[in-house]
Amino acid sequence: MLDNLIAFVLFGLILGAAALAQAAGAPRAVFSPLAGLGLLSLFLYLPVATALLRGQSLGKRVLGIRIVRDQGGPITWGRIFLRELLLKQIVQLALFPLFVVDSLWAAFDKERRSLHDFVVRTHVVDCGRVGASAIAGMDDDGVEPPHP
Repeated sequence: MLDNLIAFVLFGLILGAAALAQAAGAPRAVFSPLAGLGLLSLFLYLPVATALLRGQSLGKRVLGIRIVRDQGGPITWGRIFLRELLLKQIVQLALFPLFVVDSLWAAFDKERRSLHDFVVRTHVVDCGRVGASAIAGMDDDGVEPPHP
């Protein structure tokens, strides 16, 4: 839910910039690409953020959860895009009843997994909530931690 809010805010900012450009008399060649970029941001924010933040989007980071493979290893870019873009967004938007079933499935599953987790063989695990500095990619002292 938090990630959807972030995606819609990003979309709104980009679309707002496109509308301002059009109102200021910018040619259609400026408005159309900005509007397209705004629409792409709705679909690409979640998979790209999740991939760049190693299994966490900004919303998942705030909630202290991470996506991992069933074996516990890190999730790959391919699995992230399959899970977040294809299964959670495109298929569920096209087939609303599947969205409802997928959303409710976790409530009844003993491991709290949704159907899309079974398809791509992933789990959402608790990794502890983080502070604002960690969301920005820094430790509590404001220094970027070393990469393994």
